[in-house]
Amino acid sequence: MRRPPVLLAVTALLIVIISLNSACVTEPEATQPVSTVPATFGDVVEKVMPSVVYFLVEIPVSGQGIALASGSGVIMSEDGYVLTNRHVLEGATSIDVTLQDRSTVLVEDFWVDELLDLAVVKLDATGLPAAVFADPSKLRIGDWVVALGHPFGLSPDRGGATVTAGIVSSLGRAFFIGSIPYYDAIQTDAAINPGNSGGPLVNLDGEVVGINSAGNPEAQSVGYAINVRTARRVYEDLVQYGEVRRAYLGANLGELTPEVVCAECLSLRVGVRLYEIAEGGPASAAGLRENDVVVSADGEEIFSVTQLVAVLWSKEVGESVDLVIYRDGTRMEVSVVLGSYSR
Repeated sequence: MRRPPVLLAVTALLIVIISLNSACVTEPEATQPVSTVPATFGDVVEKVMPSVVYFLVEIPVSGQGIALASGSGVIMSEDGYVLTNRHVLEGATSIDVTLQDRSTVLVEDFWVDELLDLAVVKLDATGLPAAVFADPSKLRIGDWVVALGHPFGLSPDRGGATVTAGIVSSLGRAFFIGSIPYYDAIQTDAAINPGNSGGPLVNLDGEVVGINSAGNPEAQSVGYAINVRTARRVYEDLVQYGEVRRAYLGANLGELTPEVVCAECLSLRVGVRLYEIAEGGPASAAGLRENDVVVSADGEEIFSVTQLVAVLWSKEVGESVDLVIYRDGTRMEVSVVLGSYSR
């Protein structure tokens, strides 16, 4: 039986439409959940670990002979400059250095920062595996970090360096351990144990974001590393000059706590208060006065002493810093030519 021409035409049209629709329909792409937890820190460790060194030092102890202490450091240049903590080396009469391949290297010289807990050691070697500094402006609370070092005297030939991982718990911590100030410290929950001191705290790109410096024995998962925003400048000065040429404002700095705001009848609740202006110092010469409140430095809003100190210490002696201050409720802009800090 022959179908009518009209029915044949309709049937053909339906076939074309179905074919076109089939061609346009695609299977939905499978979406993979994005994990915020790294599957492994292995790549980071392989990249940085060769740059970590082990220190064994001899320190004279009055009436007790010689004491042995150990610590860590991180090679920051192929020609043998190592960044570490001052307390690892201070007072040492002998320093032995072991690399991760268990080879030993002689020490040519070392220099310490007279203020902060940082030091640089020059090794008698070239072609060493060097780590790199991170950009501190990219570090955020919540970022993953990895701490490397030699806790508890575990030298490369006695088990080697260890690795702990955690997140950045806080930034800009400031405190004292004894007489040593810690400004611009990174707080992390990565375990930092005795002997980790001087080793690197690194990001997931294997870049050094801090120098492991202290743990809190009275708390769980609280460790501190000196931010490279401060440590890098110290490192570069010690390498170039053998000392830190730190810029000086010529005023003491205080946090604007509620107690200070109330006691001084200040109109602001955020910023850094100046007090004890040094006579003839940079702040005095620029016309700054006691109880002036700094709210900005070189365009960066200032909320804490740590922030202002970090800006000042990023400057060379003789450079200017542009401050926005409030005095008795009046906004003022002041440029200060920084002097040289001496302890």
